[in-house]
Amino acid sequence: MSILRKIFGKDKESFTDNEGEEEPGVPILEISESELGGERSGSIEPINMLREDLDDPEKVEKAVRIVQEGDIVVLDITSLMEEDPGMLKDSVDRLKEEVTEFDGNIARISDSLVLIVPRFVDFESRKKKQSGE
Repeated sequence: MSILRKIFGKDKESFTDNEGEEEPGVPILEISESELGGERSGSIEPINMLREDLDDPEKVEKAVRIVQEGDIVVLDITSLMEEDPGMLKDSVDRLKEEVTEFDGNIARISDSLVLIVPRFVDFESRKKKQSGE
């Protein structure tokens, strides 16, 4: 014990419990779930990451709905890019508009992939360094 006292200093203070008895150590404060608003403390809803193919302009609505629910979507635009580039542009423009309406973020992460995240998720883009810099 003397080694611990040298490391941590004095003994812990004593505290008085509800019955007026003195107890050594740190006081414990008990809080019921109802005092916390009825939710369990520490329970966090998981964030899922889903991959969707944008092979039909109607899938824009599905991707937006998934992101509004708090999940992340990686959207593959390859098939629409090969079939109808004009329809792809319209779909991506509509996607940008709808995602920004609820403060989500959207970014192209490769030639064929688009990342869509909800408002509480931020991402940072880094440009590749060119050789010789």
